Order: sequence, then C-alpha cells, then structure tokens
Amino acid sequence: GWIERTEPGQPGSVSSYPVQGIVKQGDNWIVPYSAGRAKHNAYCDRLERDDMRNIANMVRFHQDRLVGLATTGKVPGFLLSKPFIIGADGITLDADVKGCIRYSLCDAFGQPMPGYSTNDCVPISGDSHSHQFRWKDKDASDLIFDAVSLRLELQDATVYAIRY
Repeated sequence: GWIERTEPGQPGSVSSYPVQGIVKQGDNWIVPYSAGRAKHNAYCDRLERDDMRNIANMVRFHQDRLVGLATTGKVPGFLLSKPFIIGADGITLDADVKGCIRYSLCDAFGQPMPGYSTNDCVPISGDSHSHQFRWKDKDASDLIFDAVSLRLELQDATVYAIRY
C-alpha cells in the first residue's frame, strides 16, 4: 500500500485512518493520517493506555499516481488502449518500470502499424512521469492528428497514466 506499515507493536502497525481532505501541493497530493496499535472498533475500556495512543503522519504522492495498473514477475501483462488522436505534444507514459515495457502503435482497429511494432520499439525502463515512446526508424510525430491505439506489453511494471 501507499501508507507503509510499521513494525509490530508500533503505532501504525494495526490501523491507519486518513483525515478527510487531500492537500494539493504542486503536482503532488498530501494525505494526512493518524495511525495506532488498536484494531478498528476496539473497545477502549479493554485497551492498555499505550494501545490508545496514535501518531499523526502524512503521505505524499504524485497526483497521477493514486491508482496504477501493475504486473509483477516474469509473466507479461498486456493493455490495448481505446483509439485516440495523437496531439502535437506526442505520447508520454507515467510509469514505474522495474522490468521493461514494450509497445506498438496500432490503427484505430487494433492492427499494428508498419514500423511501429513491439519489435521496432525502444523498450522503456525506470521510474518517470514522462517516458517517451521511441521506435528505431519511426517517430510518433509522423502520426500527429491520426487515430491510433497503443498496445503495451508490461513486465514487472506499474502504469499510472498515458498522455497524448
């Protein structure tokens, strides 16, 4: 999860409760939360005084990274986007890639386009909010204002956003 658990017996090892409201700070969101050792709905009269103590903390994450599509291990996962129009800024990917992502551009019907296949792509790896899509001999800028779909082959990666 995005709120890390603490060691057993420490505040935050059993319960964490976000405070209502998210604070926006630039491109990040900050979520304040309280954490304790007592289980939710535990009877306070049966708890030791130390178990009733909570800590206040916060978690910070990029606003596009609340939810992601993840794969783990060696078995790849696949994603085919709905058709979209490539804008003047091209296509970028917000992803944390421990393995690699291979990709292809397809026509609006999902058929691979010549020169834009997974065999022609330069695989993506690493953690970035703006991975660039590149092919060996082609550039997505050649397809600006064309309807395409994007096919991703993910291996040990989390995709948060595709921008076009």
